[in-house]
Amino acid sequence: ERILFMKNIFKALNLKHFCTAAMIFILCFTISGCGEIISDSYFSSQDGKITNEHTSFSNDSVSSESAEGYVNIHAIDVGQGLGIIVESVDSRRQHHYMLIDGGPADHTSNLISYMQKNNIDSIESIFVTHFHADHINGSYAVLTKYGAENIYQPGYTVSDRSIYKKWMKLIAGRNVFTDPPCGYSFSLGDATVTVLSAENNNSYDENNRSIGVRVTYGDTSCICLGDLEMEGEYDLCDIAESRGVDLDAQLYIAGHHGSYSSSSERLLKAMGQNIDQHLCVISCGMGNSYGHPHGDTLSRLAEADYEIWRTDRQGDIVFTLDGSSISSQTSACNDFTPGK
Repeated sequence: ERILFMKNIFKALNLKHFCTAAMIFILCFTISGCGEIISDSYFSSQDGKITNEHTSFSNDSVSSESAEGYVNIHAIDVGQGLGIIVESVDSRRQHHYMLIDGGPADHTSNLISYMQKNNIDSIESIFVTHFHADHINGSYAVLTKYGAENIYQPGYTVSDRSIYKKWMKLIAGRNVFTDPPCGYSFSLGDATVTVLSAENNNSYDENNRSIGVRVTYGDTSCICLGDLEMEGEYDLCDIAESRGVDLDAQLYIAGHHGSYSSSSERLLKAMGQNIDQHLCVISCGMGNSYGHPHGDTLSRLAEADYEIWRTDRQGDIVFTLDGSSISSQTSACNDFTPGK
């Protein structure tokens, strides 16, 4: 086709203009891709990116090769309950989200509104620490609206609680991990989530059936244990020690909303003995009827040199794990006044 094209050019031009024709030939050959015809199908578009076999272009302004990731821990003000979103941003600026619990029914609108405000429209995993209403109602609302790829939950049953029955019906047929063992881990983007559990705890106290997580990014970690109380904390420490499961964590989401029954000296020591940051966020409702957080817990945290953040005083709080340290744009309130 190119030869026929050139013959026509030469017919149209006399020999005097041969050099000009030759230049036109070279230009045409170059534009055609040096002998290869490039079709539209050579390029593909996926998730806001245009790619070919050699290069990837992203809408993000940060180079995928040089950018570093991070993890945000969103402690959402859900009143007297617990609602945590773990946001893992990998080196390619892909966002991965995990919901821990979600709070009570009267604050699910707060949770959904927070997600919408922060452009969170998909959830990879939902982690249910236990089935109390002030934890699981938010999980139910988010799963109903957004779905989730994976669900992690304890294995005990509750026969007389309507939200539990609704929840179990909703998760039927989904990818559910029930009673994952202590030390079991999975990835959330570039972060690692490790399950923390007292496992064979035969206590009839539902709080001590809670399963928790340690979220790790680089040398930074956050631990959340739901409503696990001291009995379960002791069992957890024993299991972790016997299996070599690391409990170091710079950020601690206070167990059971700061109740005196949680945050034992042994647990605080296990989390803090090898680190140089001691940060704690307490999720509880303003003026709650339980008096959370309790004075005994606050005293233990103070003695262990923890800085304190509180959702009942400060609302939504975000912590950033960059792999070497943890920071927050919200300053610690360090309010060690017990709830009333």
